[in-house]
Amino acid sequence: MICPFCGFSNTKVIITREVAKFNEVKRRRECENCKRRFTTYERIERNLPTIIKKDATKENFSREKLITAIQKAAGKRRINNENIQEICKTVEITLEERDTAEVTSMEIGKITMRELKKYDKIAYIRFASEYRAYTELKEFVNEIEELLKDEQE
Repeated sequence: MICPFCGFSNTKVIITREVAKFNEVKRRRECENCKRRFTTYERIERNLPTIIKKDATKENFSREKLITAIQKAAGKRRINNENIQEICKTVEITLEERDTAEVTSMEIGKITMRELKKYDKIAYIRFASEYRAYTELKEFVNEIEELLKDEQE
């Protein structure tokens, strides 16, 4: 592992912990050159489908892009980083279970919205407004009315 501070290629692992919730290994490392410490995470590389975007271009699934989109929607809300990681893990597992080579960005949006709705309704609405690209206020109001109806049931 290369030190992110000085670029030296030898680092030693000081502590290793399994993060069972995310199926990851967390390692605390120390650079043998500058003696600075940093944390790395290892997780299983999933066999995820290629994403077909709205403009018909294709790209690989990016966990980082999904995290950024959720963070943007959840800004100043009660969703913490652990919740965001759980949502991403659920999206990845759902995609992996579909066992298809390609999936649309619309499908990823639907899965993400379903999971986000469980944590915070406002973040859900924010994400939906970006994902669905509402063009009229009535569409936005309809989404809120659906949420209110769900809460009453």
